[in-house]
Amino acid sequence: MVAVFNQTGNVYIIDPDAAVREGVITLLGTLAIPVIPYADAQQFFDVEAPQNGASGCIMVEAQLQGLSCLEFLKKLRANGNTLPVFVLVSTSNRAINDQLLVAGATEIIEKPFTNDDLLEHLQQVMRQSSGLNEISSHHFKAKNGVSVSIRSIRPEDADIEQAFVQHLSARSRYFRFFSGINKLSPAMLERFTRPSYPHNWALIATIDDAGQEKAVGVARYAPTELKERAEFAIVVADEWQDLGIAHHLLNQLIATARRTDIRYLDGMVLRHNTEMLCLAKDLGFTVQSDPKDFAVLQVTLDLSVAVS
Repeated sequence: MVAVFNQTGNVYIIDPDAAVREGVITLLGTLAIPVIPYADAQQFFDVEAPQNGASGCIMVEAQLQGLSCLEFLKKLRANGNTLPVFVLVSTSNRAINDQLLVAGATEIIEKPFTNDDLLEHLQQVMRQSSGLNEISSHHFKAKNGVSVSIRSIRPEDADIEQAFVQHLSARSRYFRFFSGINKLSPAMLERFTRPSYPHNWALIATIDDAGQEKAVGVARYAPTELKERAEFAIVVADEWQDLGIAHHLLNQLIATARRTDIRYLDGMVLRHNTEMLCLAKDLGFTVQSDPKDFAVLQVTLDLSVAVS
């Protein structure tokens, strides 16, 4: 089963079982939401794929006929669609769940569940994702006068993301990854370019370089073991530092995170990374020592505190 809420209020349902489709139509009818049913995922893509930038969410039954759930997720994300995705499973399997999450699922929900629980999930995510692309997108002029665009990262950004990391100095890579990494592995590249809102998200800052888009900065947050906390990271190309890009990137990431149920945004910063520490303080983060490592400081922002 697939259900998509878009900005016009339509619900698209894809399920080979007519009884399931009718059940969802009846359930969502209690919210006065119009439902458009389809028998398989490929027909849905062929006839009326959800538009990029639409608000809402997707629910996917793990057992789809024809186009599999995993293939559905990959195609959805490859098309640049960032809608949150719930995958409904009858039996939870850790290995399969991990594959689905990497492919772009937001959350795995095990059946059975009540109608009230389902509606609560959907309404919460609809509120969170409404206007997500507008919040994430941002354009400004850097201090050197160059126009910079900030937007959600997409699977097709894999090449410019890889080139961006490879061209970072050893110092900048160490500040970002706490290691001597000089190239993203295929698994890292897949994970970094396929974030699944609301639990993890990534923004990329780009410029026009002789007609080609070039990455000059990336910021992201990812879930931690604690549901109300997420960990963020940010890095800007060496030649583009001190031009205001990091400030704009982190500001947009914070604005996105505020729309979720994340309460605290945490970051681990090396003590001698003075530029990052100054940025964090400017944006309202508190700074404290890591009791396990003197070389590391933890910066934390309480997202529930109103923006002044």
